[in-house]
Amino acid sequence: MSVKREKALQQLSDDVLLFLHELDRLMKLPSTVGRGKQIAKCCNWLEMQNDRLRFGMLGVDYRKDDKEKAVTKLKLERSL
Repeated sequence: MSVKREKALQQLSDDVLLFLHELDRLMKLPSTVGRGKQIAKCCNWLEMQNDRLRFGMLGVDYRKDDKEKAVTKLKLERSL
């Protein structure tokens, strides 16, 4: 595996770990509009990290990227 790819995978793993830790912290708070906004901010951050990897390392063309189609396909493949 190339050093660049290994670094990108490590960064993704770190990002997911940070996201899950923050989401766990937020879910323990009382349900409020503010908490909902924090969760949305956290999810947007993770989506940006995913886009960085998809477009930068995996070569997905952002002009042709159809995330809804990709998610539907993944759900069928993984029986979710």
